[in-house]
Amino acid sequence: MPSKRFRWAEFTLPSTLQLAPLLELLTEPVGCVLTSQRIELGLHEALVNAVRHGNAENPAKKLRVRRILTPNWMVWQVQDEGCGLP
Repeated sequence: MPSKRFRWAEFTLPSTLQLAPLLELLTEPVGCVLTSQRIELGLHEALVNAVRHGNAENPAKKLRVRRILTPNWMVWQVQDEGCGLP
């Protein structure tokens, strides 16, 4: 049975640069304002890269973001539909 201290969420959305609502949602559980701002900056860069380079700014393609939170660490995974690096 999964621990109640482990929180996992997945978000799937169109590949656009309208990222503010998503960034707010992704960083909402972070308690410290400064830490939240730093994480938001890193996530913004990863998401813009996924939209521009991975999905070639094609809104028909999807972005997938997974968030894992535990008492000791947090992980965000950004996935696009691009072909990856050769």
